Amino acid sequence: MKLLLTFLMAVLASAPGLMAQSQVNYSAAPGQPAVYNIDGSALANGNAVWIGTFDATFNVTAFANQPQQLLAHWHPFGQNVVTTIGGQPGRFSGSSSSTDPFFGNQKIYLWIFSTDSAAAPATNNFGNVNEYGLYSCSTNSNWAFSPDPPPSNLRTINSGHVNDLLFGSRDLTHLYLSPGFIVVPEPSTVALLSIAIPAALLALRRRR
Repeated sequence: MKLLLTFLMAVLASAPGLMAQSQVNYSAAPGQPAVYNIDGSALANGNAVWIGTFDATFNVTAFANQPQQLLAHWHPFGQNVVTTIGGQPGRFSGSSSSTDPFFGNQKIYLWIFSTDSAAAPATNNFGNVNEYGLYSCSTNSNWAFSPDPPPSNLRTINSGHVNDLLFGSRDLTHLYLSPGFIVVPEPSTVALLSIAIPAALLALRRRR
């Protein structure tokens, strides 16, 4: 009985590792490209770094400048924040894992934001987002979530691998975010404008 209890305890202790279908270490550490705004300034500490993937049938390239469309097809895997590492700004280093088998073999994307006061992105309308970057890699097999159990479930990626610039740009030492995205107004805003604009035009005509 004692041996059975010992065995069960060992199995339970290892269960989190056995269940972890995929784990990813991701970074923009010193020696790798740092994350910068389009104006050449380092991305402020606290800004969000998301890691995840999209629906397999979703055309990411076609909608890369439309964050609401991206979000509608986004599957979050984890997130971290930009920080200063080794005295260097615009850095991040994180590790995320998931037991969801959906992620197995799916392409990994990094979605990085620059927001007002480095707050969390306002996902209802992205109203506080000033710039973002969406990046991946098509030539490194680590940029696909592992479908395997431990110890083969770990993937390690970094900003130096990036060669799929879905939104944003890069050079040898930086990933640059981009401000040129499109936000579609909420239906309530459109309805309000449809009332306000004719009313304003009518008032203008009466003044004339």
